[in-house]
Amino acid sequence: LDMTSNKLKKIPPDPLFLRIPVYAKMKGSPLTALVLSFGGNPLHCNCELVWLRRLTREDDLETCASPKDLAGKYFWTIREEEFVCEPPMITRHTSKMFVMEGQEVSLRCKSIGDPEPSTHWVSPDGKLIGNTSRTICYENGSLDILKASVKDSGKFTCIASNAAGEATAPVELVVNPSPHFDPKLDPDPGPSDIPTSIKWPPQNHIPGVRMYQIQYNSSTDDILIYR
Repeated sequence: LDMTSNKLKKIPPDPLFLRIPVYAKMKGSPLTALVLSFGGNPLHCNCELVWLRRLTREDDLETCASPKDLAGKYFWTIREEEFVCEPPMITRHTSKMFVMEGQEVSLRCKSIGDPEPSTHWVSPDGKLIGNTSRTICYENGSLDILKASVKDSGKFTCIASNAAGEATAPVELVVNPSPHFDPKLDPDPGPSDIPTSIKWPPQNHIPGVRMYQIQYNSSTDDILIYR
């Protein structure tokens, strides 16, 4: 598997590598083994590359581009314990926020770590929040609630995680009822997973052709999916 000079910063341990022996040298490797060539890449040498460092090597030409302490060093001369990661640390997050019912609200959560942490949000009722027609989760850690409901009131949890661990931060949201907001005008999604079929008027002017519209309401959202 030739991955040389591909601007790769990291090479994840693909499940394929767990099924067969992997080597970093051609000579003497079993015919049933997978041989990796990965020189010429700007490797970020942290704990995610320890598995690669443990391979049987052929030469010392591969180098690390980062982090700063390992930049320019030959990959195979670096000790395993020097391939480290930094657990996430949440540096900024939204404090207690008050909004009116029906308004849009943005919750912020910024974190640092190595590798770069991924951010997830958990609702006050303990459910993982995903992207829907009412909520948007961004890679930078922000969560937008496009139309706040009184039911959204409570403590949200921001979770930043990477290969070295995770960090959490609570964000409290208070949604005050609005006298001008009528939830009846914007009802919650009705019964889900109920397909309905509506037959269009017969296309008598086109012999043998009938047209149908099939509507499907998703389980967790009110977006209509047409098939």
